[in-house]
Amino acid sequence: MASLRAHGITTPADFTDVVYTAGGYGQRSEVHIVLAGGRSVHVNGVGETRAVALREWHRAHLDRAKRQPGLPTALPQTMLQQIEARWAAERQRIEAQRDTVRRDRASHRVALSQKQAQEMKQLTDKHNLRTQRATLTAQDINRRISEERARHWALIREEQDLLKELQAYQHVSYGRFLREVLLGTVSN
Repeated sequence: MASLRAHGITTPADFTDVVYTAGGYGQRSEVHIVLAGGRSVHVNGVGETRAVALREWHRAHLDRAKRQPGLPTALPQTMLQQIEARWAAERQRIEAQRDTVRRDRASHRVALSQKQAQEMKQLTDKHNLRTQRATLTAQDINRRISEERARHWALIREEQDLLKELQAYQHVSYGRFLREVLLGTVSN
C-alpha cells in the first residue's frame, strides 16, 4: 500500500505496534502505527480492519523469527563486554560533559555575581555622589535663605525705626511752623 510506504513502512520490522486513539465526544477513534524509532503516525486508509491485519503480519514475522534454529537466546559474553565497555565509555564522556557544563555554569555564575557587585558598587557610588551634591546644594540654598531672611528682618526693623521717626515728625507741618513763628511760641 502506497500510504504505508510513504511513512517508511515496507516490512514488519519498520513498526512495533498498532494503537487506537480514543476519539472525543462524537468523534471516531483513529489508528496510529508506532514506528521502530518510537514515533507514532496516522496513515490514511488504515482503519481498524487493516490495523488488525498489520498487527497479525508483524506478530507472524516475529514468531517465525523466534522459531528459527540457531537463533541465539542471549548475546555472547564478548559482545556483552563490548556493549558494556561502550556504554561505560559513553557514560564517562557524558559525565565529563556534565562536569564541564557544571564548572562553566559555576564560573559564569561567579562572573555574573562579580559583575553585578561591581555594577551595584558603581550605582551606589553614583547615588552617594549625587546625594552629597544634593545635600551641599540644599545646605547652600538653606544658607542663602537664612541670609535673605536675616536681611528681610533687618529691613523690617529699619522700616519700623523709620516709621517711628516719621511719627515723631508727624505733627510738624509748614502751616503749624508759620503759626508758631507768628504767635511766638517757637522755642530754640
